[in-house]
Amino acid sequence: MGDSEPDSVWTKPKQSFKLKKTLSRGRPGAAVGNRTLPDFSSQPVKRRNPFGLDDSGPGGGGDGAKRQKLGDIFSPSSMFRERKTSFSKLGEDCITGDSRDSGLSELSQGSESSTFKSPQSMSRAETLPCTSSSSMPPLDWTLKCRARFTSPSSLGWTQHLSTVEEASGVTGGVRCLSLSQGSHCLDTSNNAQFHSLCIYWQHPSLPVPLYPRYTLSSLARPTTATSPSLSLSPDMQRAMHSDWMSSLQSVYQLVKARQCPYFYLLAPSFTCLFRAAGIAGSQQMTALLTPSTSGIRAALKREEIEFTLPLFRTKESPEDEDVSPECDSTNEFLESLGIEADSLPGLSNPAPKNRLAAGSSQNIDGKVESLVVVEGVECQSLLNYLLNAKLVVGKDQLPPTVLAPVAYHGASLRTLRVKQGQTGGKGGVPLQHSVELTGPILPHMVQGLARLAANTTSTFSTNINTLEETSAFSLYHSKDTEAPSAFATASLDDCGLDQEMLKTFCALSKEGEGDMIVRDLLYTKGGYTANSQSKIVV
Repeated sequence: MGDSEPDSVWTKPKQSFKLKKTLSRGRPGAAVGNRTLPDFSSQPVKRRNPFGLDDSGPGGGGDGAKRQKLGDIFSPSSMFRERKTSFSKLGEDCITGDSRDSGLSELSQGSESSTFKSPQSMSRAETLPCTSSSSMPPLDWTLKCRARFTSPSSLGWTQHLSTVEEASGVTGGVRCLSLSQGSHCLDTSNNAQFHSLCIYWQHPSLPVPLYPRYTLSSLARPTTATSPSLSLSPDMQRAMHSDWMSSLQSVYQLVKARQCPYFYLLAPSFTCLFRAAGIAGSQQMTALLTPSTSGIRAALKREEIEFTLPLFRTKESPEDEDVSPECDSTNEFLESLGIEADSLPGLSNPAPKNRLAAGSSQNIDGKVESLVVVEGVECQSLLNYLLNAKLVVGKDQLPPTVLAPVAYHGASLRTLRVKQGQTGGKGGVPLQHSVELTGPILPHMVQGLARLAANTTSTFSTNINTLEETSAFSLYHSKDTEAPSAFATASLDDCGLDQEMLKTFCALSKEGEGDMIVRDLLYTKGGYTANSQSKIVV
C-alpha cells in the first residue's frame, strides 16, 4: 500500500518537527509539500469576528460583513458611550444622594428599547421624600425622648460643668436670659449656654421615672416587682392631687396671660398641648389633645365643650353628608371618669357588637386622625374637665406630668441627662464628637440647641427619638389665613423665648411647610435639612 504511492503524499515525523520549528522562529515554512497544514504565506485568510454585525445575510461572514472600528465605538455618537455616561452620572448621583432627578431622568430619555430603563426604579424614585434646606431649623411640636448631636469638631458641650458655668446656666435658664446677647455679667461660654437650654420645669417631681409615663409600650408592659413604687398612703395621694391641681391652674394662667408660650399635660391615655394666643399663627388660645377615644369625645360633648377633628377625613358618600366618627357608648362613662375599662372587666365589653371594624375609616380611636382641637374660651371648659376627671393610674395614684419651659407654682427645676463621647479616629475612620441628651426634650430646646451648634461648628447632624403618641401635634395647621405676627410678638415678649426664636414660634404654619416630623437634622453650608436620613414620614 505504501510502495505504490509517492513519498510526497505522506509527511514524515522529521518533516513535521522541522515545520513546527520553522514556524516558531518566524520564517516561512520549508515543508511546502505538507498538505495537512495551511499555507499562511500563499493564501492570506481574513478571520471573521463572531461578535460583529452580519450585513451579508445568513451565510455571511465574508468581505461583506462590516466590522466596527475601535474609534467608532468610543465616538460621541456611539450608544456605548451614551450608556457609559448615563451609568457614571447615575453613580455620582447615588453617592451625593440625588438619584431622583439626574441619573434616572437621563436613562428615561434614551431609546424605548433600551434595557437600562426600568419602570419600577422610576416609580420608586418619584416617591422619595423631598428634603429642602432652610436657614432656620424646622419647628416640631412633638415631644422628644432622646437626641444625639454628632460633629467632626468639638461642640464645646460637656457633661461636667465648672462652678461659673453651672451658675450662669441655671441663672440664665431660670430668668429666661439669652447668654449670648444682652447686658449681664454671666458667663457666655458655649457650655454655659448649653446648660441653660437643657433646663425645664416639671410637676410632680419624685424619685421615680415620670417621663415617658404613658406610652403604648409602657402600658402594654406588665409591672414587675422590681419597678419603683412609693407606696403612698391615701392621705398623701390626696395631698399630691391637690398640689397638682394648683400647679395646673398656675401654668394655665401663665399661658392665658402670654407669660408662657406653651405647656404639655401627660395624662394616662392622652397628651394635651396648650398654646398661647399668637403661637403658630393662631389668634386665640389653642388646646390640642391626642390620641382621643370615643369615650373622651363623648365626655367632652356632655360637658358642652366645642371641639373639632381637623385631621379626620370622611369617606365620600352621597347618602351621608354629615359623617362623624361613631362613638362607642359601652365604655364612655368609665373613661369620662378617668377609669380604664380594662380594670373593670365585668362592666366593660372589649368587643361590643356596635363597634366598627378595626380597618374601618370611621374608627379613629388611638390614631393620628383622632386629634381634638379646642380654641378660645372653650379651653377654660377643657381645663375644668381635666381638673375634675380622675386622671390617675397605677398603685401610687400619681397625677399626670406637667412640662413647661418657664416656672410655675409647685414646679421643680430639672435638667436633661447629658452623655459625651467620641467615635472613630482609628483605622481610617474619621473622628466624630457626640453629645447625647435624654429626657423630655421640648420644642424650644431643639431650636436653641440647633442654633447654638450652628454657631460653634460648620457641620453637624442630629438624630432624634420622637414620642409617637404626640405625632399629631406637628400635623395640625391653623386655618387662620393671616396672623397678627407683629402684635403676637409684642405681646409675647415676656414669655421666656428670645426674639429670634419667638419669630419662629409665631410664624403662621401652612400645609406642606414643616408638616413632617423631624427625626433627624443635618446642618451644612449654612442650611438645615430635615429627615435626610430617616425614611419614616407620618
